[in-house]
Amino acid sequence: MKKRIVLLCLMVTQFMVGCSSFYGEESSAVYSKKSSAIAVHFSEPNRIQFQGKGAGASFALMSTMGPVGIALGVAIDVGIAKDIQEPARVSGFDMNSYISQSIETQSQAAWKAVFWGEENRDVTVGFPNVEIKRYGFKTTGGTDDATSAELVVIVNISQQEQFAYHYPNDFTDANEDTQTTIIPSYPLADLKRDGALSVLLMKQAVDSVMAKVVEKQLHHLSV
Repeated sequence: MKKRIVLLCLMVTQFMVGCSSFYGEESSAVYSKKSSAIAVHFSEPNRIQFQGKGAGASFALMSTMGPVGIALGVAIDVGIAKDIQEPARVSGFDMNSYISQSIETQSQAAWKAVFWGEENRDVTVGFPNVEIKRYGFKTTGGTDDATSAELVVIVNISQQEQFAYHYPNDFTDANEDTQTTIIPSYPLADLKRDGALSVLLMKQAVDSVMAKVVEKQLHHLSV
């Protein structure tokens, strides 16, 4: 009798686990159907860029060296970008991951980023789509060459309608009383030394921009 009871309990348990698994998979399928894919693509060059010291040098050198002076100024910024990029890479800098996670989090899983590029040519870039025009870092002035993240994103709603967001330029006025938002920054020398700081600044920039993208452009397309 006891053996029959034990056997019956095992059968009931397996049945419940099977049902749970079935409904869990079904729920997961329903959940995924609620997520709309949005194509994300990068403008070239798809790498960390820097803006700051070279621009000033270009103006100073242009009067004496002409176009060569401008080229030297650009080369200065390219060199600094490489100095920032290497420690950032060691710290696991991953722009695709930051964008994907941010879009999913900000939209509460209503949207999912699908990246279009050399390794994913089968993705159709329809509307809406998100273009990462530029990402990297820029000096903001002040002591120690304070440097913040920079991110320029274009949201293409249709062939005729698009919106652009430039971080940090578009995120400085927090309130109607014109109080200025403090944009996170670190000394340039620290970013060259500690890649984790670059990762932190870029994640904050991506979250700030994607929150606006989801709220103002993607939200009304989901309802």
